[in-house]
Amino acid sequence: MNLNLIGKVKNYLKLIRIHQIHKNAFVFAPLIFSKGFFFADKTILTLLAALSFYLASSLVYVINDYVDIESDKIHPNKKFRPLASGAVTKKEAMILLFILITGNTISVFLWSRKIEVSIVLILFLINNILYSFITKKIAYLDTLQNSFGYILRVLAGSYAISVIPSVFLIMLTFLIAFCISLAKRILELNFVGKKARKSLQNYDKSLTVKLFNVSLFLFTFIYGIYTITTDQQNRLILVTFPFVLFLAFRFLKLINSSDLYEDDPSKLFLQNKLNFIISFITVVILIVVVYEA
Repeated sequence: MNLNLIGKVKNYLKLIRIHQIHKNAFVFAPLIFSKGFFFADKTILTLLAALSFYLASSLVYVINDYVDIESDKIHPNKKFRPLASGAVTKKEAMILLFILITGNTISVFLWSRKIEVSIVLILFLINNILYSFITKKIAYLDTLQNSFGYILRVLAGSYAISVIPSVFLIMLTFLIAFCISLAKRILELNFVGKKARKSLQNYDKSLTVKLFNVSLFLFTFIYGIYTITTDQQNRLILVTFPFVLFLAFRFLKLINSSDLYEDDPSKLFLQNKLNFIISFITVVILIVVVYEA
């Protein structure tokens, strides 16, 4: 009985994508770059904003999987998802949806004192519900819409601690999110085929690869511009540029020549020990430079 209960809980956690909670790390970007990490009130507000976004994301994941049950059943990877595999029944999913809708309603209400965060949360839910029912069937619009969701995370983190996000932060967030979304489509086209999702039928592989390459170039170029135009005190941030450039080349090589398939390209990238170590070092240097300035 206990084993059955543990198995059921694991399936629920899988359904709400507990393993993708890291996507909400973008909410912390404004806190870090505004040097607010050592202020308890700002850190707590950012944590609450990240939790609110995870709650909203969980609702969206359940809706999306519920809508896609039949198509997921014929997908080589997605057929193992809790709803598609039958590990979680439709009735159980509806109960979970009710709980998540209630939780999100409370979350939006609790942020009413910082109404901008509530608005961003509502926009995030609308954006993703539209994706689940309509726009995910439209090639390229689906990747753009996914990328917009990351900008909303950054905006929520900014509004939670009452800071204005820089144009560079918004642009870089969009570009890296767009790169990851395009990388996912490229991997799907390579290893799953156009039947995996409706929008893939209208994806042109050559164009998608070119868009990915250009977007990754723009990300590294704009990051380079940021490092040389930042204020004098932060000039040491230039040290991070070679690391970012190296990681960009590694990501470019991985997506253009990978013989492995993973639903999350960032996870596939970080599975490589060198990529993980260099990424970790880059983040540490970036944080140290920002806080030493």
